[in-house]
Amino acid sequence: MIVWTILWKEIIDGLRDRRSLLNSIGYSLMIPLFIPLMYTGIIDKVDDSKERAEHGDPEVAVIGMEHAPAAMERLDRRGFNPVPFEGTSPEEAVAAGDLELVLRISEDYREDWQAGRPASIELIHDGGNDDASRRVRQVQTELYKWGAVIGQRRLMARGIAPDLGIAVAVQEVDVSSAQQRGSKMLFLVPMFLLMSCFLCSMYVAIDMGAGERERGSLEALVLTTATSQELAWAKWAAAFLFGSFGVVLTAALSLWVLRFVDLEALGLQVAAGPRELGMFLLLCLPLTALAAAIQLFLATYSRSFKEAQTYLSFVVVLPMLPGSIMAFSSTTGDSASMAIPGWGHQVMMDNVLAGEGLPGLDYGLSTLSCVLLTAVFVWACGKLLRRESVIFGR
Repeated sequence: MIVWTILWKEIIDGLRDRRSLLNSIGYSLMIPLFIPLMYTGIIDKVDDSKERAEHGDPEVAVIGMEHAPAAMERLDRRGFNPVPFEGTSPEEAVAAGDLELVLRISEDYREDWQAGRPASIELIHDGGNDDASRRVRQVQTELYKWGAVIGQRRLMARGIAPDLGIAVAVQEVDVSSAQQRGSKMLFLVPMFLLMSCFLCSMYVAIDMGAGERERGSLEALVLTTATSQELAWAKWAAAFLFGSFGVVLTAALSLWVLRFVDLEALGLQVAAGPRELGMFLLLCLPLTALAAAIQLFLATYSRSFKEAQTYLSFVVVLPMLPGSIMAFSSTTGDSASMAIPGWGHQVMMDNVLAGEGLPGLDYGLSTLSCVLLTAVFVWACGKLLRRESVIFGR
């Protein structure tokens, strides 16, 4: 009975603390707003590309257009609209962002062309300008195609089959589904959910550990009939409840807002229904329990609120590591790696978004590791509550 009394007391204290409530609810509301804004920006770029394809690209500035009339005609037919460059320095114009790219045709172009030598065309661009990178690739690809066509015609004029220059013809066949591509594109959603497992219970855990130790109210709890282990489990349960509330809210809103993102414009599909929400919660809640246990242990060990914030700020970074690694790597992990908290959760969340569901063995290993580690940290927290240096230390 005393455990339930302490649990209720911690819940009431948490509800009275505006900082704890803002931490649990604020993050849950902020992330679902960020997700559609981010992917809507990507979709807008795709729509702009489609509009360019339909109505023609903006003008392409060219230096020395008169030296390569055939190439300019090719670009004009493809909708790139070549125009003479107006200015003194094309490098400065591109570096300043006034132009996305400039073509500079060598004065020896016509002579090299007639002699059958490679004719020089410089493509001046800013490699650090991501917005212009697609345009640069389009113009570059068009010039390569034009050069390949001319090369084939020269071979035919000399009685040589053009196919002799093509030793291997590679054709790309993508067997991935739209949902699988969508899960890779939306890797940030699982990472944000993993972060919510740690963020939504952080301030509650700090207040129940370092906060009560700093205020001196921990002494009154120790004088009750509850054992140190019962105190630890009651405090953990309160932190877990606050964290679970934030995680459920984050997961529900994140999947809900995905319905309003036009992912089909990117050729993607994402499974984001009630079934996927249930699987996400099955994955997140055990990790939330572990996060609450780790945070409570560190907060109880800390002498002050600020010291606890310092320790836990490093803990919050942990769920970001798996998503960051997987964003630049094709590593998925085997069944043994699924037992690593955070890593296995990220992999399985990606599988859920891809419509593959939850593998029973991997999920069992992941949950078991979280449960065991949770018990260890709560037990260690109970041990701390038996120390006089923790109870009476300031």
